[in-house]
Amino acid sequence: MASVLVTLFDGNKAKIILVASDKKRGWLALLSADTCLADEEIVRLYGKRWDIEVFFKMCKQHLKLVKEIQIRNYDGLIGHTSLVIARYNILSLFQRESTDQRSFGDLFRACNEELANITFLDALRRIMQLAKVRYAKPRSYLIRP
Repeated sequence: MASVLVTLFDGNKAKIILVASDKKRGWLALLSADTCLADEEIVRLYGKRWDIEVFFKMCKQHLKLVKEIQIRNYDGLIGHTSLVIARYNILSLFQRESTDQRSFGDLFRACNEELANITFLDALRRIMQLAKVRYAKPRSYLIRP
């Protein structure tokens, strides 16, 4: 990995970072207008953004986000988009479980089960109790003998 500071045609500064890539290209050039960021941070942010781009490409091309339905109202669009995202999540989970070797078996599930999760009703009850305490009227007007 290497980086260089450059001046663009409009006079603004930018940073170009060269990163090793697949065998087809050999390297990848990333351009950042924020010259204060470290090279590793720019590469990390690019990786996150690339995952988002892959998500949208999959949703549009393979899960028919755009072409499957023609809806003109907002609620219908939200419902359709939610279903497409749910399909993507299910397919990604199946792919990860069948081909991805990043996890160590059931270690993640075992650690996750150790964490005590409260139910929705318990959380709602706690919120209501906090709201009662916070917005209760002060009782300083009561005089005790």
